[in-house]
Amino acid sequence: MFDGGVVLQHVRGYVYSNDYIFYSVWWTVALFIMIGGYNAYTSYENRGSFLLKKKLLGIFIPYFFATLLYVIYSSHYLDAVTFLQELIHFNATGPLYYVAVYIQLLLISPVLIGTIKVCDRKKWVFIIAWVIVIGIGVLTTQYTNVFDIALGGGNLFSGPWIFFWFLGMCIKFSEDRVTLKQEWGKWILTVLTIAVAVWQYVFVNQGINLKLASMFHGTQVGMTWANAFETVLIFFWFKYAVELLERNAGKIWQAVIRALSYMGRYTLYIFLYHMLFLSIYRGYLEVSVPIINRWLCLAFIIIGPILFGLLLKEGRKYFSYIMKEVEVE
Repeated sequence: MFDGGVVLQHVRGYVYSNDYIFYSVWWTVALFIMIGGYNAYTSYENRGSFLLKKKLLGIFIPYFFATLLYVIYSSHYLDAVTFLQELIHFNATGPLYYVAVYIQLLLISPVLIGTIKVCDRKKWVFIIAWVIVIGIGVLTTQYTNVFDIALGGGNLFSGPWIFFWFLGMCIKFSEDRVTLKQEWGKWILTVLTIAVAVWQYVFVNQGINLKLASMFHGTQVGMTWANAFETVLIFFWFKYAVELLERNAGKIWQAVIRALSYMGRYTLYIFLYHMLFLSIYRGYLEVSVPIINRWLCLAFIIIGPILFGLLLKEGRKYFSYIMKEVEVE
């Protein structure tokens, strides 16, 4: 869903022109960051440690090749100076700002995890922790922009995005200590469904959410506190919907869940490469029938990055195998 939301935002004016569609998925990046914090704390609890080096390599290698391909595609040759500049500034294409956001959040994660562990022993520390996190968000959003990276990527500790990352961690920490009866899931999901529908109609459809103050009074990201609340609603809606489906789904729905889970494993690649595949499609593959062209475009810019992600992963496995053979010899 995150992949589709980001893609929908970036094909406005080509695949569709309705502003409501654009603003109805305004929460996509915030949701992905919130899920990232949730998964980061889950990984820590499962392993007993936070594999920072592995996670950094996991995002840097796809980012390295993304920057390389964008530079070559845009200039039709490889300029080493341009490549290094854009690699450092995360600006080979717009969405790459997210890599700068994610790397900073990974680097600060051990500190945030340690803070939550202290909170486990002293509950009142949670209040202090949140005051500090929000204070960091306010200060870095307004007063930092390293390398002039857009949309919070240049804000130290990721500016407003640290709020969603830490919130995801706190939710995972809390849910392991609060047990809800399974039968409550249906009722919670029903309430959340009504809340999301009302929110979309009242706030998104009427544009009220955009009129409220931006988070931490930032000028780059554009997320308002209304968008933040919507992100939390969507997070819990997906969480309870997936849990309910996994417990009660038939074979068809199980296949759908598996397909979405498979697609989810390549979310990063879709995020990094979809603009490249959109440029390729618009440059060489357009068809004259509008409705067909729209669906072909969407399919191409989602499936293309997934296939490239598969190729890159297989390439890494092959390279690792070769290096082991060389070490043996």
